[in-house]
Amino acid sequence: MHNNYKIAKVYAEGLFEIANTKNSLAEINEQLNSIKSVLKQMPEFYYFLVNPLISQQIKKNTIKIVFNNNLDKITLNFLLILIERRRIIYFYDIVDQFILIWNKATNTSVVEIASVISLTEKQQQYLINKLKEITKANYIKLKLKIDPSLIGGLIIKFGSNLIDLSLKGKLKNSPYI
Repeated sequence: MHNNYKIAKVYAEGLFEIANTKNSLAEINEQLNSIKSVLKQMPEFYYFLVNPLISQQIKKNTIKIVFNNNLDKITLNFLLILIERRRIIYFYDIVDQFILIWNKATNTSVVEIASVISLTEKQQQYLINKLKEITKANYIKLKLKIDPSLIGGLIIKFGSNLIDLSLKGKLKNSPYI
């Protein structure tokens, strides 16, 4: 098993347990996703945090300034612990593991949908309702992607399942072409 995975899983499980006992799971899940998004949009900030030449104290102070009262105490302390233990480099993996644990605990199924054009809210809601029936999940989280090469229709992926409702797929599998 990959070492990053093991480290990330341990930290994610620990954070999940603490957040669960404090009834802060939803808030912390949202905050972790927001922080991950900020770090992805500002890679230089992430590189600053993982740089071993910059002191831990400077990193901690920077975290406190940047997220100035915008984070739950648990999330803030978690970030500070990751910096202190030199584990901040695993932050993305930890968030990914936390999301997996969250999805399992809340019976959430993540579904990737590729379409030629953007789906309307009504179409998304229709798909969510149908996918809840198919997957037996309480919640469906859609990851939407535009793929003009499909010509028309959709490709739906969840778990190890793939449903190809695209015109490209139908043409590809047609015995007449």
